[in-house]
Amino acid sequence: MSKIPGATRSSCGSIRAFMADPQIMGERPPPSPCVSVCALDEMDICIGCHRSVDEIAAWSQLSAAQKWQVIQLSQARVRAAGGWLIPPDGAEP
Repeated sequence: MSKIPGATRSSCGSIRAFMADPQIMGERPPPSPCVSVCALDEMDICIGCHRSVDEIAAWSQLSAAQKWQVIQLSQARVRAAGGWLIPPDGAEP
């Protein structure tokens, strides 16, 4: 599995901790998935956080539930490419 450049243990760990509790996911917004590797691929998807341009632009206006949906879409994009956004437990980001 590939690593995401710029991902840190704290940024990935924060999202993983939130995702461990489904009740929190419905109530509290996740931390931003931005890893400060901001460059777009040919599909206008950020190579750092794997959000679309539209998702990045809308992030500050989204509800907590919508932000969680964006996180899940980002993870799906990474998995489809054979990598991971949130490292599995024990993996080094």
